[in-house]
Amino acid sequence: MPTYVYAKKSDANEDGCAECRASFEAVQRMSDAPLEKCPKCGAPIERVLQAPMLGNIDNSLKGPSDSALKQAGFTKFKRAGKGQYEKQYGTGPGRLG
Repeated sequence: MPTYVYAKKSDANEDGCAECRASFEAVQRMSDAPLEKCPKCGAPIERVLQAPMLGNIDNSLKGPSDSALKQAGFTKFKRAGKGQYEKQYGTGPGRLG
């Protein structure tokens, strides 16, 4: 389930607690309605838009394996020099550049 970030509404007249004045996270289903009140103090809150986490815990992105690419019919090239690429596998041309 996704984790959403909430904070006190900027136009709210109420002060709110320390948690909602800063921000807090809530784990909810995507189908759940957004929270409207702080679970601790009841002040009006809103969901804060955040960029999604696209990497692993160490923030590295890992692409598909070579065997998966081969099976899907892709051609993989490896850099052989400045502007030169050699085919590693697939049905594409033998060299590029």
